[in-house]
Parts: sequence; C-alpha cells; structure tokens
Amino acid sequence: MTISRRRLLKGLGLAAAASVVPALPSWAAPIPPVAGWSGERMELLYGAGGYLRYPLLRLGEPVTATEKITSVDFFQPFFGPDRKVVNPSAPIVRERTILFREPGEYYLRINKSTPLRAVVFSSDEGVMTPVLRLFDFMVANQFYAGAQDMSWYVNREKYIKRFFVDERPLMLSCGPTHQVFRYLLEDRFCVPTRIATSASNFYLDDRITRLTHNVPEVYLPELDKYVLFDLNTGFVPKWMDAIDLAEATRVLGNYANDFERDSEVTEVHARVPTCPSKPIIGSLVAATDDWGTIEFSGNYVGDTPVDEFYRARGMRSWYSGPFYFGKKAVSVRPTGTEFLESGTLLWARMVDDPALEQDIWDWLTPTVPREEIEVVSPDELRNRLWEGHLATIRAEEWKQRFPSRAS
Repeated sequence: MTISRRRLLKGLGLAAAASVVPALPSWAAPIPPVAGWSGERMELLYGAGGYLRYPLLRLGEPVTATEKITSVDFFQPFFGPDRKVVNPSAPIVRERTILFREPGEYYLRINKSTPLRAVVFSSDEGVMTPVLRLFDFMVANQFYAGAQDMSWYVNREKYIKRFFVDERPLMLSCGPTHQVFRYLLEDRFCVPTRIATSASNFYLDDRITRLTHNVPEVYLPELDKYVLFDLNTGFVPKWMDAIDLAEATRVLGNYANDFERDSEVTEVHARVPTCPSKPIIGSLVAATDDWGTIEFSGNYVGDTPVDEFYRARGMRSWYSGPFYFGKKAVSVRPTGTEFLESGTLLWARMVDDPALEQDIWDWLTPTVPREEIEVVSPDELRNRLWEGHLATIRAEEWKQRFPSRAS
C-alpha cells in the first residue's frame, strides 16, 4: 500500500493544518462561538459560578442556565447507548440549575432546543477511573474521519465548547483527536500527557504494507506509568505505552495475514462498540443547517462494530517500534516530550528485516531529514522519557486539580 507524502505528514502530525485538510461539507463548517445565540439557545455555565470550562463535573457540581429550565429530555450517544453509565438517572432541575444524582454520561436536551453532553465523576474514584470514563465518552461520540479538522484548527477552544452543546459527533483524524483528549485531560485533571506516533510496516500477501498513527499517552498515578489510549479504534491496551505494545506485537512476525488472531496480543479496555469510518462516512448526509443533527441512511449505532480486524490494525501500527517527538518538532507542540534533546523524532527501532527497515527510511526521509531521526533502543527511550517526565510527575498537580478520597 503506497502512502503519499501528504498523508504521511498528516499521520505524523508534522503538516500545517491548511495543507492537509480537505474541502468541508456544509455541516462541518468552522464552528461559531458557543454563547450569544440570538435567543435560540441559552448559555450554560459549569460548576459553581461557572469555574469549569467544560461540563466535566463531579457529583454536586451544577450546570446553570441563563434562563429558566422548563424541560429536560434525553438523547443518546452515537455508539454504546445501552451502557449503564449512559443517562443513568434523571437529573434534579431547580429553576435554572441542573444537578446530577450519580456518575455517568449524560445527554440532555434542555428546553427542547439546547443539547448538553456532560460527564459526571465521583469523588471516590481516584484519577484512573475518571480518565477511562472520559475515554469511553469520547469514543462513544466520535468517528475516525478528518471532516472537521479545519474547524478544530480554526478555533480549538470554540470547537471543544461547541461539541458539548451539540448532538453531532466529533469527526477528526488521529492528530486532532489526541489533541482534544489531551486538552480535556490536562484541563480537568492536570495529569501529564504526551504524543506517541508511528510509521510501521509489515508484509501482507508478500507486499509491504504501511500504517501510521498518532495517539495520546496518559500518566495514570494509580499505575505510576504512561498508558496508550487509542480513541480512533476504541481500545486501551492493559496497561501499556506504545513501547510496551510494540514489543508485544513483535510476536506476530513480519507477515500479517490473520488480523483476527493478531488482536489477541494483549487484553484491552474496550467498552464502547464503534464503527469503522468508511461505511459511516458513506452514510452521512449534510445537515439542514449549521445546528442540525447529522442523519444516517441506516442504523449504524453499534451495527458494524470495530471488530478484531480493525483493532489488530491499530495494534500493528506500532509493530516497527514507536516514535516520540524531540525538541525540534515545533509544529506539533505541545508534545509532552519537548525535553527530548535529539532532533525531530526518536525511534525505538524494532525492525529485524532489512527490506522493511529500508522501506521505513524511504518513507520517512522525504519528510524528516535522516539526521533528525535518532534511533535508540526501547530501554534507552523508556529511561529518557521517564527522566524527562519525573519532575512533572513528582509535582502531583492532579491532587490539587482533582482531589479524591481514594488517593
């Protein structure tokens, strides 16, 4: 499979936004401000006095409207609507205030016109459980497609705010997807995050096949380690970073002719059934107006889930060894690894086939000069990452931002 330079740039997150984003359909136009709609929608404030940017709430933290609330109805996420955490109970409504009775994902339509997506956390869950809950919420409300990339790049703050007061899914490529997730995690929990990127290859029917991907890795205090979160194919390898996952996939060998078997490399956290992008995108129709909800020509919610084939492809993305961004990767900052001194990319190379390794160099070097790619062993890269993160980890800022009785 041949991948163009433009696609590689986008996959590695090294391209300028304007150079990689396709023409947008009408429903994916740049997103307007959240507040100030000419009477059509009310403004919503999150937390006491509106101190939160987004409706990522703890039990007891209210949502406050700018006008009286006369009705609250439920809608559903795009994927996994039957999970117990989805709309687990009716909220308490008092004049202009909404309070939630229990943790979960809430999908409310206020006064018949204002949607609200909210995630409610317990104070007894530490950090890891809320992070996984936010991951599930994101997976349930996004498609792996780049249709809204330009909206994200035009105004990131407005894009995120609009997502929480809309019924449409996120439709982003992998780079913006990890950026949204990291942005929300760092804002609400103040947990350290970083980017892992891949450019891997293997043989499929005796031809070299290439896969590239970008994902967030999140420091989980309960585990005292960074863990990879693949929102696009909806899984978290228990509990591995990209280096761990790459090492696990090496047992599969250089030939990938049985993706279903390949998916058994490791146990995963994967609670939300999601769909591959092609049948979904082919079924979307333009909304009737900028605020309209995307409609479907069929019921795709949970209809064709990302099965072992798609998840295994996500795992195979790391087969040749992960890359982390160095200090020269200015265009993709914040990367979470700016402390890495060498070049643009550091590669924990795991390739054992000369033809596959040469193909990776042929693939990368038109985009990133070879002298800006440092090759290191997996253990050396682990040590350099840990040393670089140590001061941030020891600061334990999440304890102040999101104190928990469980910590």
